Amino acid sequence: MQYDKSGNLLALVRNGPSGSAIDALAYSYTSGTNRLAEVTDASYQLDRGATYTAYGYDADGAVVRMDALRYSAMDFDTDLVLDRRKLPVAVSQYDMEHDVTTTVASWYSASGERYAKAVDVGGSGSSERMVLGFAGASGREAVAGVFTGTTGGTLKYWNVTSPSGEVLGRVLPG
Repeated sequence: MQYDKSGNLLALVRNGPSGSAIDALAYSYTSGTNRLAEVTDASYQLDRGATYTAYGYDADGAVVRMDALRYSAMDFDTDLVLDRRKLPVAVSQYDMEHDVTTTVASWYSASGERYAKAVDVGGSGSSERMVLGFAGASGREAVAGVFTGTTGGTLKYWNVTSPSGEVLGRVLPG
């Protein structure tokens, strides 16, 4: 690992079980700031080619865009929409190889706990929405129920969970 005078990570090499490098990462920053501008991976072991990721920020400095290029034929762009508390309310990822965008929308309580999310693949309008609960003292997020379809949706199932969040059973409609 290498760092600059401000403590920003400049280089990181990670080795696999055989001891050879699987990642050879180089980090660069926007001049005069500590904002990460891009990460390049020069390792040819697992990725079969260099990777590159560039970052975009909002006026407050929160990351709102991540453009990642892996291999020569695969391109993934990720956009974030943050609420006033800087919680991600929408995350969209475009996969150029398959020409499809996947969007995950999230809803939060006043205290910032996520209580629901919806996943939409390809802009089809149909999605799977999950009602989330929190398990016992751990506060771990657990799926309480799943709905499919558009507005309102159709109940797919409710999970019955233990206080630790382990799924004990599933209640199906009908």
